[in-house]
Amino acid sequence: MDLSGLWRRGQHGRLHAGEADDELQHQVSAAHREWVTAQQYFQSVSEPELVDHAVHSIIAAEQKYTYLLRKLREHQGRIGEQG
Repeated sequence: MDLSGLWRRGQHGRLHAGEADDELQHQVSAAHREWVTAQQYFQSVSEPELVDHAVHSIIAAEQKYTYLLRKLREHQGRIGEQG
């Protein structure tokens, strides 16, 4: 997972809140697409080995999505507290 975009620094070494929010939203959207794709893949496989792989892919994609979504909500909460 590439989170490098979250660490872009603005003037005085501070992260621009709007940039971080945009980047997190983009990553949440991408993670959601990965999760949906993993679910579709699961529906399309029939070989036992591929079913196991598909299940693990769904679990990993869901965990990534929920992690990023939680981080986005926390970030938005911090911005709300500042503004």
